[in-house]
Amino acid sequence: MPILNARFRAEVGESLAKPYLDVNYINPHTGKNIRTRALIDTGADVCVLPSAYAEILGHNLEKGEPSDIMGVSGSVSLYKHTMQIEIEGFKTEEILISFNPYFHKPLIGVKTFLAHFILTVNYPAQHFSLQLPEVEENMSNWGTI
Repeated sequence: MPILNARFRAEVGESLAKPYLDVNYINPHTGKNIRTRALIDTGADVCVLPSAYAEILGHNLEKGEPSDIMGVSGSVSLYKHTMQIEIEGFKTEEILISFNPYFHKPLIGVKTFLAHFILTVNYPAQHFSLQLPEVEENMSNWGTI
């Protein structure tokens, strides 16, 4: 049974519709949360939030675990913090979400989220779905990557 069946959407100022999820990001240590749209990005290794969200969620940005990743524009510095992601009533275990001052849109990446789901994308119909695997073997792999 799918967690979500959704249509592509175009953000304000965008002409191309894309697979956006309505996501609730939760800081399990403070209970603070923020609801926003996040772009599904199968080319992103990790989930990334703009750094401005860190304060809203009760994180001290620079006290997070620092890391660097290579993106299309070169090396990018990130700060990882423990979070949970909730979509359509499904909530993850605690995972590490990266925050970056140069990102302006939340991204849902592969290692920390998408790898645990069956993602079906139908570009001609501009539709996508997220589904849990039938066997719960992937759920044992949730971790703080």
